Amino acid sequence: MKKIILLFTVLFISTQVQVQAQVKKVVSISEDKEAIYIVINQLFDGMAKGDSNLVADVFHPQARLQSTYFEANTGRAMLRTDPIKGFISFIGNKPKEQQLEERILSYDIKVDDNLASVWTPYEFYLNGVFSHCGVNAFQLIRTDDGWKILQITDTRRKEACGK
Repeated sequence: MKKIILLFTVLFISTQVQVQAQVKKVVSISEDKEAIYIVINQLFDGMAKGDSNLVADVFHPQARLQSTYFEANTGRAMLRTDPIKGFISFIGNKPKEQQLEERILSYDIKVDDNLASVWTPYEFYLNGVFSHCGVNAFQLIRTDDGWKILQITDTRRKEACGK
């Protein structure tokens, strides 16, 4: 009888440990998603304010920006890569009267270990006037300093927004 009670006790404790590990994992992922959301919002907040320090703080030192689009004259699919330092400099040096507003329509955040991927459809406005729309595909990495953007690849189009 003692062996049966011991066996049930061990099974119960083992099950509780597994359940607690799963709960901890869910809580951790939820906390990661919140931290990632804050990083991405800081990027757009910095862009709107023209604050290059806010913008620079969210990027990993090896980060890059890419845009994919169709060339107007030929219809060829194109890819443009821009250095992160140039983007940060652009934000810090833009005229104060120039207003940049990127409206994020939704967030789809996926996390595994120290890698995150975020899909954000957006609309971009320059001085309150619609400029273009598309999707941002973010890749983030967890560092000793928290989540940092490693890459952003976006699409840009003037028509067929919301599709």
